[in-house]
Amino acid sequence: MPHIKKRQAFQLFWFFPLLLWLVACQGGLGRAVPTPFPTATPSPIPSATPSPAPTETPAGTIRHPIPAGNFSLLLPAGWVVVDQGLTTLGQQYLVGPEPVGPGPSSSAIFVAPAGDLTAQMAADALQCGRATCQNPTLTPVTINGIPAQKATLASQALPPLNWYFLEHDGQLIFLSLHDPVTLSDRMDLLETITFEDIPIPTSTAPPTPIPSPTPVPTLDAVKSWRRVSVADAGISFEVPAGWTQPDDTLTWSPSRSAPFSLHFAWTPITEASGQPADLLPAGTDLAAGEPLTLAWAPAASRYPLDQPDQAAIYVLIPAGDRAYAFHILAPSPATLPQIEPVLAHALDSVQIDFVIETYLPEPTDAAVGFFQAVIADPAGKSALPFLSPTLRSTIPAGEPPITLLNLSDRLVEFNLDWAFSASRSVTVSALLQTADGRTTERILTLVLLDDLGWRIDAIAEADE
Repeated sequence: MPHIKKRQAFQLFWFFPLLLWLVACQGGLGRAVPTPFPTATPSPIPSATPSPAPTETPAGTIRHPIPAGNFSLLLPAGWVVVDQGLTTLGQQYLVGPEPVGPGPSSSAIFVAPAGDLTAQMAADALQCGRATCQNPTLTPVTINGIPAQKATLASQALPPLNWYFLEHDGQLIFLSLHDPVTLSDRMDLLETITFEDIPIPTSTAPPTPIPSPTPVPTLDAVKSWRRVSVADAGISFEVPAGWTQPDDTLTWSPSRSAPFSLHFAWTPITEASGQPADLLPAGTDLAAGEPLTLAWAPAASRYPLDQPDQAAIYVLIPAGDRAYAFHILAPSPATLPQIEPVLAHALDSVQIDFVIETYLPEPTDAAVGFFQAVIADPAGKSALPFLSPTLRSTIPAGEPPITLLNLSDRLVEFNLDWAFSASRSVTVSALLQTADGRTTERILTLVLLDDLGWRIDAIAEADE
């Protein structure tokens, strides 16, 4: 019987991203990663019973032992089993044509005490190191007559791989055996698993205990929200309804001891003092910010930051004569996506009681920006910055800017025809289509204001 090669264990953070494609992500505010070891109790796996040893070995295959699991299986000639040693998920073996190593071309086998690790916990840990994650579903199957469970672990980078989970003699065994080129299941190999007493070489050194998985904090999904107002900053937004807020702070968390939290800060901007960078941790490189589009703010930047024993995302928003910063904290980068939906909702729900003015150098900036804002936020005030102060004053109190268009339904499409142009004024014909299928025309007059640039100064119906 072939022996198992020994190789120094790869650290888990290196092996899993390549073998299981657990891809880190930085993007949107709304991507969640379940924890590797959730607290929910998974469904039990029926204990496997030993299957009889095969009476013959098919040509071109060799039976390989897996001592930690007291089983063996047939593998093609030229394939090897390399013992990687202990990992946080148990004893690890890499399987495949030489040379085996990190990467999807190699198959993998793990053996861990069933009392320390369940099939659901193992599947979650394999899947949920990715930036976006849904807890994998386990379905009952049999392998060579042995009760087992199966989970398909998906990836954006590679085809899905099937993992199989079974228990025997107090051990949880989970493995993926696949073709090194096509990555398709090798069920013919899985069906050769046979449980037997395999002598394990003795060692004079004391056995190394298998480390128990460390539970990772989880964050419950938010079911309801409440609006909070920061009057001095001229802003309000929504936070989770059940979260606590310590006195005299702008911090919200599920409980006072919870490792997840949402924070808000602001500063006035003056010539003498106050800069947006003051709201970020010391030493943050402002140029490293990722542009972020918000309906109510023309410019914002996102800063993912890893801090000691914490991970964070900051969003910095210059807003005229003031600057805002929202940020979230989580106990680790792997758990940070759990709280990103809270940050996304808070940002989307922002209402401000003033207009953030920016200079618009071209007439198209005002006309196109206005209609895009009305489509994206028909009931809100995000279109106000594209209107002149004179036109803003004509909007009835409490009404949104879309009121000026006098439409039968919400706007879904617009086309602009530049009818007349002068040095400081432009007339635009706007053909508008609404959700009820109607098409109507509006005439816009844009003017060039010395301190603001181009703004829409009048909107009239075409037949006026």
